[in-house]
Amino acid sequence: DLSGEDLLAQAFAANALHVGGRFSLSRKAEIYGALALDRVNARVLDLSGSTIEGETVVSNSNIRALSAENLVTPILDLTSVSAKTVRFDYATFDQGLLKELETEDEASFRNVKVEDTFKLTNSTIRGGATFDGLTVSSKAAFIEGNELTNASFNEAVFKNSTDFTGTRFRGSAPRFFGATLHEDTIFETARENYPETSTRNLDRDIHAYGRLRLYAKQQDRPDEEHFFMRLEMRCKEARASRFYRILYWLYRQLSDYGYSVGRPLAGLCYHDCVWMGVPRISCPATVLPIGECRSLPRIRRLVLEHILLSRARTALPRGFL
Repeated sequence: DLSGEDLLAQAFAANALHVGGRFSLSRKAEIYGALALDRVNARVLDLSGSTIEGETVVSNSNIRALSAENLVTPILDLTSVSAKTVRFDYATFDQGLLKELETEDEASFRNVKVEDTFKLTNSTIRGGATFDGLTVSSKAAFIEGNELTNASFNEAVFKNSTDFTGTRFRGSAPRFFGATLHEDTIFETARENYPETSTRNLDRDIHAYGRLRLYAKQQDRPDEEHFFMRLEMRCKEARASRFYRILYWLYRQLSDYGYSVGRPLAGLCYHDCVWMGVPRISCPATVLPIGECRSLPRIRRLVLEHILLSRARTALPRGFL
């Protein structure tokens, strides 16, 4: 325990350190060089309130509770750290490099200020990934195999390009309420990277996906906008009463909530092939001469008629006109 008096040092390093209880620095500790902790095994590692003018490196360590609230350091480097909880609330650093961080419960980075870049890779946060109020002045990257449970970026500020490619969100939909996102923000648009629809957080998830849909709309990204709309619709389908749930289900199956072109076309082709009969296919006289149309392969004639929306085939036989 180094918290009894102020710690003034050029540097502090610990290698293969085993502490059965608590390892802590004073809340007024000042280290003029680097703090390097490698292969540390401790129940509690407390760096709260310390000022470290060099790098702060924690690597290959197993810590039950890692606390560094109000920590001030130019570079934070966490590599291959396993912990039950991690808290860096109100910390300030220039660069944040978090690789292979694994937590059983919450990892909290509330109101952290990063003057340069922030990068989180190959990390698993199971209890809750909280980045509310996080401010990153340069590039931010949440990439390469992250798995974040109940991720929250409320009121976060990203002033430069931000990349969420490869991050898998679990538990509930990622929340970005009140967040300021840079125009060069990339979200993953693979369905498997977002949580399965659950009845526990439906209202919250609907609003969360709606927020992301609104961001995509503001940035004029129609594919992303419709992707988040489909996730939102899945939640609404799960919340709906039995009758409306059937309508939502049909909407999803027949057109993927209006996104699919192939499904409606396949349905029309199936209808004409099975119920109208392929041998009776003919082309609109206003497009091709009858003799020339009949010389086309059957499937090409069928597709041609649906694309051209022939009045003779789509309206009159069905009694609409």
